[in-house]
Amino acid sequence: MIKEKKQKAVEELKNTIGRFKTIGLIDMMKMPTKQLQLIRKELGDKLVIKVSKKTLVKFALRSLGRNDLEEMIPQQPGLVLTD
Repeated sequence: MIKEKKQKAVEELKNTIGRFKTIGLIDMMKMPTKQLQLIRKELGDKLVIKVSKKTLVKFALRSLGRNDLEEMIPQQPGLVLTD
């Protein structure tokens, strides 16, 4: 059951990442919730911020052929996606 959930999460990440031209990686460690909410509010229609586990992000990026980003993934990754 857990494996199926992780596979589904990776597929969702792949689909989301695949829709955008630009991928940014940010470190969510110690990111204040208020600051994140402000960023989403101000730039919400221009970008998508997706937070997930490091291993799931790694698998999604690998399957999309973006191995170049793998070594840049922080401990608590956030993906910033935009066109």
